[in-house]
Amino acid sequence: MKIRGGFVSNSSSTSFTFVFKEDNIEDCFNILKKYKDYFNLYDIDTGTSINGDEVIAQMKSYIDEVYHIDNCLVELEEQKQSYFNIMQEDKKRGFEDDLFYSLYNDAQMKVEKIKDLKDKGFRSFFSINFGDNHGDISGPPIGSGMDYEGRDIELKEDDVYMFTEQDR
Repeated sequence: MKIRGGFVSNSSSTSFTFVFKEDNIEDCFNILKKYKDYFNLYDIDTGTSINGDEVIAQMKSYIDEVYHIDNCLVELEEQKQSYFNIMQEDKKRGFEDDLFYSLYNDAQMKVEKIKDLKDKGFRSFFSINFGDNHGDISGPPIGSGMDYEGRDIELKEDDVYMFTEQDR
C-alpha cells in the first residue's frame, strides 16, 4: 500500500473568484450589490441567517482593488502547471492520484472560461477565501456560511461571473 504523507486538517475554505466587465473597485461592488440575494444564506453551524448585504460588506472591507483579467490567466496557468508537475513526479514514483488529474482539468476549464469572458469584454477580477476557521474571512456566520453554503452559488451574469474552488 502506498501512503501519501502531508498535513491533514479538518479545516476548510472556499476560494471565490469574481470576474467583472468593470475595472473600478467601487463599480464592481455596485454590481455585486445588484445580485446580493445570491448571498442570502444560512449558516448550518450556528443556525444563523446570512444577509447578502453583510457578505458584500465583509468582502468590501477586505478587498481594496481589482486586478486585470490577464493576471487571473497567469495565476490559473501557474496552478495548472503545478498540478501537472505533481502528476509527473507522482508518476515517476509509481503513484498516480486522480485528484491532481481532476484539479489539472478544472484549472484548464477555468483558463478556457476566463479567455471566453475576456473575449466578451470582462476586464478585471478579485479572489477571496471564506472558511470555517481560516481564510480571508473566517468563522461563523459569514466565513463558514460562505464556505459551506456559498460554494454552491452560481453567479453567471452579463456583468459578473463567479467561480469557486473548495480548498481542503
